Amino acid sequence: MCLFEYLVTTYRKTNDEILSILKASNIKGKILVGNQCDVDETISFKTDTQDITIFHQKSIGVSKNRNFLLRKATSKFVTFVDDDQIYFDVQDRIEKEAIANDLPAFRVNVVSDNQARRIRTFKKGKLSIRQVGGIGVWGIFFKREKLLEHKLFFDENIGPGQKLNHGEDSIYLLECKKHFNIVQFDMLGFHLLTEESMWVNEQRDLNIEMFSHGYLYFRMYGWMAKFFAIMFVFTHMDCYPKGTKKCFLIKKMYEGINFGRKSLK
Repeated sequence: MCLFEYLVTTYRKTNDEILSILKASNIKGKILVGNQCDVDETISFKTDTQDITIFHQKSIGVSKNRNFLLRKATSKFVTFVDDDQIYFDVQDRIEKEAIANDLPAFRVNVVSDNQARRIRTFKKGKLSIRQVGGIGVWGIFFKREKLLEHKLFFDENIGPGQKLNHGEDSIYLLECKKHFNIVQFDMLGFHLLTEESMWVNEQRDLNIEMFSHGYLYFRMYGWMAKFFAIMFVFTHMDCYPKGTKKCFLIKKMYEGINFGRKSLK
């Protein structure tokens, strides 16, 4: 059994494009790629530093893609990687920390080129519910047997194109947090190169965005969700287009909170 496997999700990429992305990523070792496209095909490649298996598949959705890769993985630790992430030269150090600490899950910090895509960094320690609710799965390494033991898979009904168009990462981490702690390591691990953020995109739909955000807040805070929703809107108005009304944002978040209450009864 190898120590780490990197589970990479891509969309409509060719083999050459995927190999180019992985070469630039600086990742060494075993990599499983789930590529959403128009065919079902599995191809393997080996380089001096990478052992790559690409699963071209017709299934749609990042959550489905990640769940598929998790079921295919065989290593001790897995981490979910996007195709715009570059690994800093700390892989050997991270592997040593994983062996020395033997934790169910740990996180290294991630930074982004995109000023509109806020990614929080943390000092060493256990991440709280509020902290894991505000970060993605980037930079988190999970002990695979723990995920399988607790049947921790991504909710395939949440994500782009669904009624709840975001929050799949946060909800996944909240479910993980019910079973084990996620420990933060005080080191920089990944660099995100995303050029565009869904939060400033011209195609942004505030109706579904705030509805989804309300649902996420219900999952995070329960009966306190409406209070935290108001706090969120008043402290994040600079994230929304000029002229957006606070009452509209709060109303949509409340609708998502109420949907959460009904759906989880």
